[in-house]
Amino acid sequence: MTDAEEARLVIDTALDAVSGIAELCRSLGGVTPEGPYPAWQGPQGPVTVAPLFLLYDYTFRTAPGLSREGALAATYEREVVCSDEFLLHPDPYESRQAWCEARVKETEVRLAALDPATPIMMVNHYPLVRDPTRVLHHPECALWCGTERTADWHRRFTVAAMVYGHLHIPQTTVHDGVRFEEVSVGYPREWRRLGPVRRIRVGQGAAAGAVHRKAPERPDSGAVRAFRQRCEVPCQPPRPRP
Repeated sequence: MTDAEEARLVIDTALDAVSGIAELCRSLGGVTPEGPYPAWQGPQGPVTVAPLFLLYDYTFRTAPGLSREGALAATYEREVVCSDEFLLHPDPYESRQAWCEARVKETEVRLAALDPATPIMMVNHYPLVRDPTRVLHHPECALWCGTERTADWHRRFTVAAMVYGHLHIPQTTVHDGVRFEEVSVGYPREWRRLGPVRRIRVGQGAAAGAVHRKAPERPDSGAVRAFRQRCEVPCQPPRPRP
């Protein structure tokens, strides 16, 4: 088998695995970014729920003019490198930023084809704008929290609300009149700090309703304290670069 054939086999295997996981999710009633966007029937009419899966491209940097390489180097120096750098492989794309670019372009086409008269609830692992990441204990970790390519989506499209997670810092922010809701469930060790789970209701000025988590019987206070001292995204001390 040639190198090209072996590379093609790896890519095909990765794509088959992702397709299989997505199909399993749909068989269990889950909604995936590849499938049709469902409509939620609310008291004020339908709302399109759009799962996005957009990734990040290292454009949430700490200073204007800072290159991607320079921004990454700073995270290695401060030992707050996201584990994605070692565990999240972009196959079949050349890089994670190329994967992000492809997802953004494909999603833009789908969103543009929606009826502008129907509001959209956008759901993404990462926030669409940079501002919510400014509360991070380590600002450098914003590199792994989204892309500047989506900074105007809440204005370009008819967005009723934007729901995201990743930061593990539940909060409500408003950008150009659009609510952004961070709704991370978090890890058991964080539940006492994070408080109740919120239900996001379109058409109301703030999140309404709450279902309280059951706190762990023996909360690991040491783990919570350690968590507060580190970046609120999954970071770990860097490994030596090849």
